[in-house]
Amino acid sequence: MRKPSATAAEIKERLHFHLRSNHIACDEVQGFNNAAMVAVNRDGSTFEYEIKISLSDLRVELKAIAEAQAFVGATVLSGLSAKARKHWAYLFGYQILYNDRWRVARIRRPNYFYFCMPEELYLKEKERIDALPYGVKDSETMGVVKRAKKLNHGGDAPCWLIAHSLMWKRRFSRE
Repeated sequence: MRKPSATAAEIKERLHFHLRSNHIACDEVQGFNNAAMVAVNRDGSTFEYEIKISLSDLRVELKAIAEAQAFVGATVLSGLSAKARKHWAYLFGYQILYNDRWRVARIRRPNYFYFCMPEELYLKEKERIDALPYGVKDSETMGVVKRAKKLNHGGDAPCWLIAHSLMWKRRFSRE
C-alpha cells in the first residue's frame, strides 16, 4: 500500500488555512463529537470535517456508519459504539428513548459533514460514500469532490451558540 502523501496534521493545517477567510474554524473540538475540525460560516451554517489519510482509517469510519445504519428506526441505542452513535444521530435524528421517556441525545449535529481525504481514497470507496449524505473535500486541492447534503435544518443548539463557543475555544487556545 502506498504511503499517504500528507499527515493528518498537515491536512488539518491546510484545511484550517483554506477555511479561515469565510469561517470560524477550530480543530479537535471535544464538545462537538470529537470532531477533527468544526467550522461556522458567515450565515451560521456549521460544518464538521473528519480527516482520513489511509484506506484502513476510512473503512473504520464506514464500518461505524454501517453499524449505525443497522439501527434505522431504533429508539434504544445500547450496544452502539460512540462513533456509530454519532453517525446514527447525524443520519436519522437525535431523539432517543431513555428510561421510557423521549430525550434529546446529547449529540450536536452540524449542518454539513465532510470527509477531508485524498481523492484516490474517495474513488476506492466511492459507492459506499455516495450512498451517504456526507460530502468529500480533496485534502490536496481543498476542492469539493462530493457536495454534502444538509443534515440539520435547525432544532439543535443554535448556530450562534456553537459559533460563540468556537470563538472562545480559539481565543483561549492562543494564550
